[in-house]
Amino acid sequence: MATKNGVPFRQVLVDSSKYSLKCPYAMTPKKITIHATDNQATANNEISYMRNNNSSTSFHVAIDEKEAVQGLPFNRNGWHAGDGRNGYGNRNTIGVEMCRSYDRNRKTTRLNEPLKSQWEKTFNNTIKFVAQLCVDLGIVANKSNIKKHQDWSGKYCPRKILDDKTWDKLVNGIIEEYNRLTGKKSSNEPKKSSSGSNPKETTSTYKGNSIVDYLKSIGVDSSFANRKRLAQKYGIKNYTGTATQNLQLLRIMRDGSKPIGNVKKTSNKATTTTKKKTIAQMATEIIQGKHGNGHENRRKSLGIDKETYEKVRAEVNRRLK
Repeated sequence: MATKNGVPFRQVLVDSSKYSLKCPYAMTPKKITIHATDNQATANNEISYMRNNNSSTSFHVAIDEKEAVQGLPFNRNGWHAGDGRNGYGNRNTIGVEMCRSYDRNRKTTRLNEPLKSQWEKTFNNTIKFVAQLCVDLGIVANKSNIKKHQDWSGKYCPRKILDDKTWDKLVNGIIEEYNRLTGKKSSNEPKKSSSGSNPKETTSTYKGNSIVDYLKSIGVDSSFANRKRLAQKYGIKNYTGTATQNLQLLRIMRDGSKPIGNVKKTSNKATTTTKKKTIAQMATEIIQGKHGNGHENRRKSLGIDKETYEKVRAEVNRRLK
């Protein structure tokens, strides 16, 4: 069996007769999108199911504790990012599914043996395989190019990674392995000035990589109006497009950093002026995992009646088809 960076690797590609359904567009991949399967199945079973069903949902690779299995050609798109037919995630990124991520019997990502050990090996195999894949496809492994499913559509995925708060561990592991494979020095080490102290972080640190450039690179509207909306979403108060505010927004969106400086303060106390949420807003929150699991628990968390919840549920199902 072939290997990629020590990980056993097989190709079991979807039949070309299903290209129109599963991967209709030619693609030059620019980024990697990480998913978790939310079940206990093997990589082989995940790929087999994807290849043989009549759903358009598709992804390129599944990885478990034993191997990586490819189901779509790397030069064709997949329907995995949830950001629409022309979405950047669907049309420009390789979809990688991490297997063994959820105990369906116990309905939890808190795994017991043997699933726990299988997941840990899957995690390590993903680091090694994705690093090699970046080398093979000419994708620079960095925090801008290794994305979560959540980054494209807001869906709470990869759930196991998000629950465990191990996203930085995974991405940094991929970057370090990529640097090892390519002979590059790790970019995770803090840079030092000639005086031996760390330089202050300024807008010049990201010269040539502005928030406008970044938003364009991920296929998001970079207009001032949309940047202002994003700034408000991420807690940057009174956005006017200054260099400092743009740097804050870039750091938050690209690196997952917390806002610095002038940010909104939130209160834990409920107010009497809370606006009623729309069906669309509540559906978005459910997809983002803000109201837990189970329909009744979600309904109570939202504070709505059953009739309204059914409308929210229908909207969620519509988006996730």
